[in-house]
Amino acid sequence: AVVLGYESRAIDFLLISALMPLVLFHIRQRKMIIACVFQNFFFYTIFHLFQPILSQYGLPQAQQLLIYNLTIPVKFLTILLVVFVIIQKTGSQQEKQEKRNQLLLEQRNYFTSILDQVPVDIATLDTNLRYTFLNKHSIKDDTLRQWLIGKNDYDYFKHRNIDASVAIEREKMFRIALKEQQVATMEEHMVDRNGVHKVIIRGVAPIIIDDKVAGLVGLPRVPPSSSPA
Repeated sequence: AVVLGYESRAIDFLLISALMPLVLFHIRQRKMIIACVFQNFFFYTIFHLFQPILSQYGLPQAQQLLIYNLTIPVKFLTILLVVFVIIQKTGSQQEKQEKRNQLLLEQRNYFTSILDQVPVDIATLDTNLRYTFLNKHSIKDDTLRQWLIGKNDYDYFKHRNIDASVAIEREKMFRIALKEQQVATMEEHMVDRNGVHKVIIRGVAPIIIDDKVAGLVGLPRVPPSSSPA
């Protein structure tokens, strides 16, 4: 840029070309992008500040203008190339993301289908004790099962007009599992629609991901006894 001179505007072409690797290699590291852009602005500023001094080393002004006119198409094509590469990269990344999302959806549906066919109750909760998954064996009504996602036992018991005391005991068990990060169990006493008193042993285990509790999973219930109320 110094040799070709200020009037040739070669500095513009060089700085645009210097940023090409960021696009070609689809660099996403924010620090590297900021560093490259800042470096370009730095050299651009330095070049213009010292332009009066550097001009004595450049070509005659007439030749500089000639180079400027000759390189206009090159600069224009360079800008078009940058735009084209950005569009291509963006489209390629979107296509990859769509395929990745489709694969994740297929995997989710596959495992959901398996869990729905397991003949035991399976349920998962988040750390706020809201249900994130229930298989068909735990709640056979599809509408009710979908409704319960994102809700807790208090919502369910209120919706079904059931005494909330059982929900209170369940919450205690959930809190123990979350705090101690180990399996917690309880005896649940309920009376079904036929007036039969049931004692059910329920359990819950923490879901640990990267040494952190991400939620809870309900263990298969065991009915030790039942008798007429």
